[in-house]
Amino acid sequence: MTDSDNTAAESESDVDYLTRASNLAELLDGDAYTEIASAIAIQYLESGELEQGVQLAEQIADVYVRDSLLAAATAKAVASGNDDFATELLEMIEDPLLRNSAIEGMAIEFAKCGEFDAALGLADELSDNASALAAIAAMYWQSGQKNEAVDLARSIEFTQQSATTLVQLARMSDDKDESLSLLAEARRVAEEVESGEVKVLALLAIASGCEEHGDREQALEALNRAVEVCNDFETAHLVGLSADFAKDELLVQIVEGFIRVDDVAKATDVAEEIEDRFVFARANLSLAVARGKGQEPGEIKEYLDEAQAIIFESEAYGQQEANVRDGLLIDLAMAYANAGEYAEARRIIQSVMSDETRVLALKELGKLCRGAGNDQEVVQIEQHLISVYDKAQYWIGIYDSMTSNQPELSDPAMAEALAFAEVLEQPLEKAEAFTVIGMRFARSQKTTEAESAFLRASTAANLIDGNYLKARAFLRLAKASHR
Repeated sequence: MTDSDNTAAESESDVDYLTRASNLAELLDGDAYTEIASAIAIQYLESGELEQGVQLAEQIADVYVRDSLLAAATAKAVASGNDDFATELLEMIEDPLLRNSAIEGMAIEFAKCGEFDAALGLADELSDNASALAAIAAMYWQSGQKNEAVDLARSIEFTQQSATTLVQLARMSDDKDESLSLLAEARRVAEEVESGEVKVLALLAIASGCEEHGDREQALEALNRAVEVCNDFETAHLVGLSADFAKDELLVQIVEGFIRVDDVAKATDVAEEIEDRFVFARANLSLAVARGKGQEPGEIKEYLDEAQAIIFESEAYGQQEANVRDGLLIDLAMAYANAGEYAEARRIIQSVMSDETRVLALKELGKLCRGAGNDQEVVQIEQHLISVYDKAQYWIGIYDSMTSNQPELSDPAMAEALAFAEVLEQPLEKAEAFTVIGMRFARSQKTTEAESAFLRASTAANLIDGNYLKARAFLRLAKASHR
């Protein structure tokens, strides 16, 4: 076959990629077939090809997976104006929970279309309709029917949902007095919540809403009330974590709330109540960043160094705690990076236990450095990445960070990504790298470059051993080239 013939044979549209994935799925069985077939069905649904998606869903033996797909299809059918088809699909769903999920999805889609009577009628069929009513209330508000939105929010029997829906409506309002009135009502409703943990979450949402609308006094009042509630209840013990972890997670959110309204002194007092060493370390890091705001670089580093000492002293026991500690280390590294201490940020990231998490952190650090215009640091970070695949993905991330505000400077980053993608030896990695590159070109309306990258991805995908991995690669190509 000549090069031109090969190009013609491989010039596949996203539908052809999906067909290729479907053909490969037919060669699979068991869980592998279920995973690929369900993903292909979702792709059909997302692209508006409902009948094909439903036909494929009906071939899946796993009842839960099949019903999940049918539930997704019902909402899509309503959105496309095919109400009868949606009703027909609903009758096919056997699992009662998924049937309720489908009804909720249909109700929300009807509300989006302005058909509120139909939406409310479906919501009435649900034994737990709080989230559906909350979504419909938001649609009422967006359509200009504010009274109906507020009345519906008030009617929600689950008090925490009622309170948070009122907060949501307040945030959607452009009128400050109207917003503050709704937030005050939400505060009254929140006091009726029986669960201490749920009440705290509602109060945090209210405080955030008050803060957004410039009412610092009411925000402080809600945060102080949240502290009181926290002191009056015990939370469940989470497996693999300390007995205080769940409650302390609420306290650290309160600490961050006080920081946002510039009451660092109160935030410090609340932080002292935290028992879990990792959560305390996170609160202390937030305080360090707050205290360093507006200070000279040397003073900022002093605060961060103190926070670092506490984090490094906290030894992890078990996988759960190791994951929590890794998250803390990344937050610490990014705080140093935001203060311009890039070398220290890199050093801290090297302490992260999880290889995958460490690589992701380096990629995020690279984006931050590029945003700050520190190209030398961007190159140094790449040298800490070992695999060629990670290097290709790294430069794609750098390209992404530049396309929105400095598109004219993004070409060198893409050139680096292409160079590393070109030398990848594993077909699976090469297919993924060129798929992602093709998607970036397509977004930038660089059609020729996108087609070339997708062709390279397709060629690599054909070389992948195993029908399961090959099907996944072509499915990924279908999704990327369809966007």
